[in-house]
Amino acid sequence: MKITIGITTFNRKKYLIKLHQSLSMSQGIETCNLRIYDDCSSEFNVLYLQKLFPNAREIIRRSKNIGPDRNMRQMYVDFLATHDDILVTMDADLICHPHWIHFLRDHFHHTDGIMSLYHSVLHPPTATRIINGKEFLEKEHIGSAGAVMSREVIQDIVNHLPPSHAYDWKWSAYLRKKGLKILVSKQSYFQHIGLKGSNCNGIRTVEYGLNFDPLHKINRQFILELYQEYKKLNPKSKLDVRQFGRW
Repeated sequence: MKITIGITTFNRKKYLIKLHQSLSMSQGIETCNLRIYDDCSSEFNVLYLQKLFPNAREIIRRSKNIGPDRNMRQMYVDFLATHDDILVTMDADLICHPHWIHFLRDHFHHTDGIMSLYHSVLHPPTATRIINGKEFLEKEHIGSAGAVMSREVIQDIVNHLPPSHAYDWKWSAYLRKKGLKILVSKQSYFQHIGLKGSNCNGIRTVEYGLNFDPLHKINRQFILELYQEYKKLNPKSKLDVRQFGRW
Protein backbone atom coordinates (compact mmCIF):
# COMPACT_ATOMS: atom_id res chain seq x y z
CA MET A 1 0.00 0.00 0.00
CA LYS A 2 1.35 3.38 -1.02
CA ILE A 3 0.19 5.88 1.57
CA THR A 4 -0.18 9.63 1.28
CA ILE A 5 -0.28 11.62 4.51
CA GLY A 6 -2.22 14.70 3.44
CA ILE A 7 -1.97 17.66 5.82
CA THR A 8 -4.34 20.57 5.24
CA THR A 9 -2.94 23.82 6.64
CA PHE A 10 -4.07 27.39 7.16
CA ASN A 11 -2.01 29.47 9.62
CA ARG A 12 -1.95 28.04 13.19
CA LYS A 13 1.84 27.85 13.13
CA LYS A 14 2.25 26.80 16.77
CA TYR A 15 0.11 23.72 16.21
CA LEU A 16 1.84 22.85 12.96
CA ILE A 17 5.19 22.77 14.76
CA LYS A 18 3.77 20.35 17.35
CA LEU A 19 2.30 18.17 14.62
CA HIS A 20 5.69 18.02 12.95
CA GLN A 21 7.40 16.96 16.18
CA SER A 22 4.83 14.27 16.92
CA LEU A 23 4.56 13.00 13.34
CA SER A 24 8.33 12.69 13.00
CA MET A 25 8.32 10.01 15.71
CA SER A 26 5.84 7.83 13.81
CA GLN A 27 7.31 4.40 13.12
CA GLY A 28 7.30 3.73 9.38
CA ILE A 29 6.94 7.39 8.42
CA GLU A 30 9.67 6.93 5.80
CA THR A 31 7.38 4.53 3.91
CA CYS A 32 4.72 7.22 3.39
CA ASN A 33 4.50 10.19 1.04
CA LEU A 34 3.93 13.42 2.94
CA ARG A 35 1.94 16.02 1.01
CA ILE A 36 1.01 19.48 2.34
CA TYR A 37 -2.04 21.37 1.06
CA ASP A 38 -1.84 24.97 2.29
CA ASP A 39 -4.87 27.23 1.93
CA CYS A 40 -2.89 30.43 1.25
CA SER A 41 -1.69 30.97 4.83
CA SER A 42 -0.61 34.45 5.90
CA GLU A 43 1.55 33.28 8.86
CA PHE A 44 4.05 31.40 6.68
CA ASN A 45 4.93 30.66 3.07
CA VAL A 46 6.04 27.65 1.03
CA LEU A 47 9.69 28.18 2.00
CA TYR A 48 8.78 27.84 5.68
CA LEU A 49 6.83 24.65 4.98
CA GLN A 50 9.77 23.26 3.02
CA LYS A 51 12.09 23.88 5.98
CA LEU A 52 9.64 22.39 8.48
CA PHE A 53 8.87 19.35 6.31
CA PRO A 54 12.07 18.81 4.26
CA ASN A 55 11.01 15.26 3.35
CA ALA A 56 7.60 16.26 1.98
CA ARG A 57 6.97 14.72 -1.42
CA GLU A 58 4.78 17.67 -2.42
CA ILE A 59 3.76 21.07 -1.05
CA ILE A 60 0.80 22.69 -2.78
CA ARG A 61 -0.21 26.24 -1.88
CA ARG A 62 -3.56 27.57 -3.04
CA SER A 63 -3.35 30.84 -4.97
CA LYS A 64 -6.13 32.23 -2.77
CA ASN A 65 -7.90 31.12 0.36
CA ILE A 66 -10.73 28.75 -0.58
CA GLY A 67 -11.83 27.65 2.90
CA PRO A 68 -11.45 24.31 4.71
CA ASP A 69 -14.17 22.40 2.87
CA ARG A 70 -12.99 23.32 -0.61
CA ASN A 71 -9.37 22.76 0.39
CA MET A 72 -10.34 19.31 1.63
CA ARG A 73 -12.07 18.40 -1.62
CA GLN A 74 -9.24 19.83 -3.72
CA MET A 75 -6.83 17.68 -1.69
CA TYR A 76 -8.85 14.67 -2.84
CA VAL A 77 -8.55 15.82 -6.45
CA ASP A 78 -4.81 16.41 -6.04
CA PHE A 79 -4.39 12.99 -4.40
CA LEU A 80 -6.00 11.30 -7.40
CA ALA A 81 -3.23 12.76 -9.57
CA THR A 82 -0.66 10.74 -7.57
CA HIS A 83 0.02 7.01 -7.81
CA ASP A 84 -0.72 6.33 -4.13
CA ASP A 85 -3.38 3.93 -2.87
CA ILE A 86 -4.49 5.43 0.45
CA LEU A 87 -4.99 8.96 1.77
CA VAL A 88 -4.65 9.73 5.47
CA THR A 89 -6.01 13.19 6.25
CA MET A 90 -4.45 15.20 9.04
CA ASP A 91 -5.21 18.73 10.20
CA ALA A 92 -2.45 21.00 11.46
CA ASP A 93 -3.68 20.67 15.07
CA LEU A 94 -3.28 16.91 15.49
CA ILE A 95 -0.65 14.81 17.23
CA CYS A 96 -0.26 11.08 16.75
CA HIS A 97 0.54 7.81 18.46
CA PRO A 98 3.91 6.58 17.12
CA HIS A 99 2.47 3.18 16.06
CA TRP A 100 -0.41 4.49 13.97
CA ILE A 101 1.08 3.51 10.59
CA HIS A 102 1.57 -0.08 11.72
CA PHE A 103 -2.04 -0.19 12.91
CA LEU A 104 -3.27 1.18 9.58
CA ARG A 105 -1.27 -1.34 7.56
CA ASP A 106 -2.49 -4.24 9.73
CA HIS A 107 -6.20 -3.44 9.56
CA PHE A 108 -7.16 -1.16 6.68
CA HIS A 109 -7.60 -3.95 4.12
CA HIS A 110 -10.30 -5.45 6.38
CA THR A 111 -12.50 -2.34 5.97
CA ASP A 112 -14.77 -1.07 3.18
CA GLY A 113 -12.07 1.36 2.10
CA ILE A 114 -12.72 3.89 4.83
CA MET A 115 -11.87 4.10 8.51
CA SER A 116 -10.79 6.70 11.03
CA LEU A 117 -7.94 6.60 13.53
CA TYR A 118 -9.59 9.38 15.54
CA HIS A 119 -12.41 8.37 17.91
CA SER A 120 -13.96 11.81 18.31
CA VAL A 121 -16.11 12.51 21.33
CA LEU A 122 -18.43 14.51 19.03
CA HIS A 123 -19.24 11.57 16.76
CA PRO A 124 -21.02 8.85 18.79
CA PRO A 125 -20.79 5.18 17.76
CA THR A 126 -23.79 3.10 16.72
CA ALA A 127 -22.24 -0.38 17.02
CA THR A 128 -19.12 -2.25 18.03
CA ARG A 129 -17.32 -4.51 15.56
CA ILE A 130 -14.41 -6.92 15.97
CA ILE A 131 -12.26 -6.50 12.87
CA ASN A 132 -9.13 -8.61 12.44
CA GLY A 133 -9.09 -9.24 16.18
CA LYS A 134 -9.37 -5.54 17.13
CA GLU A 135 -12.33 -3.62 18.52
CA PHE A 136 -13.70 -0.98 16.16
CA LEU A 137 -16.69 1.31 16.42
CA GLU A 138 -19.16 1.88 13.62
CA LYS A 139 -20.34 5.48 13.22
CA GLU A 140 -22.87 7.32 11.09
CA HIS A 141 -20.42 10.13 10.40
CA ILE A 142 -16.82 11.18 11.02
CA GLY A 143 -14.78 14.31 10.43
CA SER A 144 -12.04 14.46 7.84
CA ALA A 145 -9.25 14.70 10.45
CA GLY A 146 -7.91 11.21 11.01
CA ALA A 147 -9.88 9.71 8.13
CA VAL A 148 -8.21 7.01 6.02
CA MET A 149 -9.66 6.38 2.56
CA SER A 150 -8.79 4.25 -0.43
CA ARG A 151 -8.29 5.71 -3.88
CA GLU A 152 -11.56 4.09 -4.99
CA VAL A 153 -13.57 5.74 -2.20
CA ILE A 154 -12.02 9.14 -2.89
CA GLN A 155 -12.69 8.83 -6.60
CA ASP A 156 -16.33 8.01 -5.82
CA ILE A 157 -16.63 11.06 -3.55
CA VAL A 158 -15.09 13.41 -6.10
CA ASN A 159 -17.27 12.01 -8.89
CA HIS A 160 -20.55 12.45 -7.03
CA LEU A 161 -20.16 15.24 -4.47
CA PRO A 162 -19.35 18.81 -5.61
CA PRO A 163 -17.74 21.27 -3.16
CA SER A 164 -20.07 22.20 -0.32
CA HIS A 165 -20.23 23.28 3.30
CA ALA A 166 -19.65 20.49 5.86
CA TYR A 167 -18.12 18.33 3.16
CA ASP A 168 -17.08 15.53 5.51
CA TRP A 169 -20.65 15.22 6.80
CA LYS A 170 -21.85 15.05 3.20
CA TRP A 171 -19.46 12.29 2.18
CA SER A 172 -20.14 10.38 5.41
CA ALA A 173 -23.86 10.36 4.57
CA TYR A 174 -23.15 9.44 0.94
CA LEU A 175 -20.93 6.49 1.84
CA ARG A 176 -23.38 5.22 4.44
CA LYS A 177 -26.20 5.42 1.90
CA LYS A 178 -24.12 3.22 -0.40
CA GLY A 179 -23.86 0.64 2.38
CA LEU A 180 -20.23 1.19 3.37
CA LYS A 181 -19.39 0.75 7.04
CA ILE A 182 -17.56 3.72 8.56
CA LEU A 183 -15.26 2.14 11.13
CA VAL A 184 -13.28 3.95 13.81
CA SER A 185 -10.55 2.52 16.00
CA LYS A 186 -11.74 2.42 19.61
CA GLN A 187 -8.34 3.74 20.64
CA SER A 188 -7.64 7.13 19.10
CA TYR A 189 -4.32 7.05 17.29
CA PHE A 190 -4.59 10.79 16.65
CA GLN A 191 -5.42 13.51 19.17
CA HIS A 192 -6.84 16.94 18.45
CA ILE A 193 -5.02 19.69 20.38
CA GLY A 194 -6.68 22.79 18.90
CA LEU A 195 -9.42 23.96 21.23
CA LYS A 196 -10.81 26.57 18.85
CA GLY A 197 -11.71 25.76 15.28
CA SER A 198 -14.50 25.48 12.77
CA ASN A 199 -16.26 22.76 14.80
CA CYS A 200 -15.47 23.77 18.39
CA ASN A 201 -14.87 26.85 20.53
CA GLY A 202 -13.17 25.32 23.57
CA ILE A 203 -16.04 26.16 25.93
CA ARG A 204 -19.47 24.98 24.77
CA THR A 205 -17.96 22.49 22.35
CA VAL A 206 -14.68 20.68 22.96
CA GLU A 207 -13.34 18.33 20.29
CA TYR A 208 -10.95 15.57 21.38
CA GLY A 209 -10.26 11.90 20.75
CA LEU A 210 -11.12 9.19 23.26
CA ASN A 211 -8.62 6.59 24.52
CA PHE A 212 -5.52 8.31 23.19
CA ASP A 213 -2.21 7.03 24.56
CA PRO A 214 0.53 9.71 24.32
CA LEU A 215 3.16 6.97 24.80
CA HIS A 216 6.16 9.32 24.86
CA LYS A 217 7.04 12.47 26.80
CA ILE A 218 6.67 14.94 23.92
CA ASN A 219 3.06 13.90 23.32
CA ARG A 220 2.40 13.97 27.06
CA GLN A 221 3.74 17.53 27.19
CA PHE A 222 1.42 18.56 24.36
CA ILE A 223 -1.55 16.96 26.15
CA LEU A 224 -0.64 18.79 29.35
CA GLU A 225 -0.46 22.10 27.48
CA LEU A 226 -3.85 21.36 25.91
CA TYR A 227 -5.36 20.69 29.32
CA GLN A 228 -3.87 23.85 30.83
CA GLU A 229 -5.28 25.89 27.95
CA TYR A 230 -8.65 24.22 28.42
CA LYS A 231 -8.70 24.97 32.18
CA LYS A 232 -8.05 28.66 31.50
CA LEU A 233 -11.17 28.74 29.37
CA ASN A 234 -13.17 26.48 31.71
CA PRO A 235 -11.87 26.97 35.28
CA LYS A 236 -14.89 25.25 36.85
CA SER A 237 -14.84 22.22 34.59
CA LYS A 238 -14.36 18.81 36.19
CA LEU A 239 -12.90 17.37 33.01
CA ASP A 240 -9.66 15.59 33.91
CA VAL A 241 -6.43 15.67 31.93
CA ARG A 242 -6.82 11.92 31.48
CA GLN A 243 -9.76 12.57 29.18
CA PHE A 244 -7.30 13.93 26.63
CA GLY A 245 -4.80 11.09 27.02
CA ARG A 246 -3.94 8.04 29.12
CA TRP A 247 -1.52 9.16 31.76
